[in-house]
Amino acid sequence: MIPSMTLLFLALSYIRLAYTRPLLPRQDDPAPVQLLSSSQIALVEARMLEQSKGSWELGTATQSLFEYEYPSFSVYGNNFVSPPKSLPKNADISKILNITDQIVLARPPGVLSFMPDQAAGDPPSLGVSMLFANWTVRSPTSTGSSNYASAIIDQLNYSLTRAPRAPNGAISHRVDQIQLWSDSVYMLPPFLAYFGALHRDEGVMRAAYDQVRLYRDLLFDGSVGLWRHIVLGNGEDLSHWSTGNGWAAAGIMRVLITIKESSLADKFATEQGNLEGWALEIVNNIWNYQQANGTLLNYATDGNSFADSASTALLAAATYRLATYLDSTGSNADISKALTAASRARTLVSRSLDADGWLLNVVDPWNFPLRGTRSAEGQAFVLSLEAAYRDYRNRA
Repeated sequence: MIPSMTLLFLALSYIRLAYTRPLLPRQDDPAPVQLLSSSQIALVEARMLEQSKGSWELGTATQSLFEYEYPSFSVYGNNFVSPPKSLPKNADISKILNITDQIVLARPPGVLSFMPDQAAGDPPSLGVSMLFANWTVRSPTSTGSSNYASAIIDQLNYSLTRAPRAPNGAISHRVDQIQLWSDSVYMLPPFLAYFGALHRDEGVMRAAYDQVRLYRDLLFDGSVGLWRHIVLGNGEDLSHWSTGNGWAAAGIMRVLITIKESSLADKFATEQGNLEGWALEIVNNIWNYQQANGTLLNYATDGNSFADSASTALLAAATYRLATYLDSTGSNADISKALTAASRARTLVSRSLDADGWLLNVVDPWNFPLRGTRSAEGQAFVLSLEAAYRDYRNRA
């Protein structure tokens, strides 16, 4: 196990209050599409695992596997913040361990992140699966860098004490320059939040919240209620990339749920309200740009951009997760229009899968202004969407 790291923390500089509106009745799924069949899911999952190479792709794959295959151990499940010290015999998480074991075994000595990467923000996407594996199963070896505990501590120390930072304290997504990408909100803060929850470390939990807040400070565009993609450094992308807004919304939800279910929840009451409000502003604004067939465009507010079913899936998943959360808390926030849009999005996504399980009409995740043909993250988003809709449909 990993000792608590109470000396690692970031100070909270100020707090924004969440904005909410009245909740409408549950008339939110007017034309539901049936869940994908087990054979369709198997194909989607197989293509995802074949295509996942980058650290963020592997991290996103493990998250989607938790959500769909092992829901009780996912951030939205009952055993996330208090997992057993050893898994019961019938709890097979081998699909995740196949990824995490290979990563720690291949990790070169002296590399502080989970994987060698030009991005400081992408490798932490593996952090939740690494933490869960370290808590519940043995590392593949006990030597040097090839064990979960060493890898986790190295990554945590690097992210909080050595990675470049923007002037406001936001941890840079890039290593070679100080630059913030909306993608990072899905990658780093959930890892920090889960570490804080498992080890009851208020400082690291505070860092998770602060990084969301600091990123929003510089990326949020109040004129449309959405996030820009990249700010600072060379190669800014100030447009409203749909996948980037999905990364932000989904990451915010993961941090929010982790805090809510942790033993530290009472100390973060105001912060939970802020996170809810920040998720709401994305979810309630992004669907204003949904096309007639249910898709979002690669750049949501650019009518000349191309249709992208990957971001459509991710944002629909975030919408269902937010709806389930609001229902569980009795919030008076209204996302009924967003839920109707998410239903149309699910229809679009389900009709965009080919016979081999590939999600069609996707952005190139390695060159985001361009159309792509295969997207590992898009495959993961399909699994996350199906899991989110299943859990929303089955909510008490």
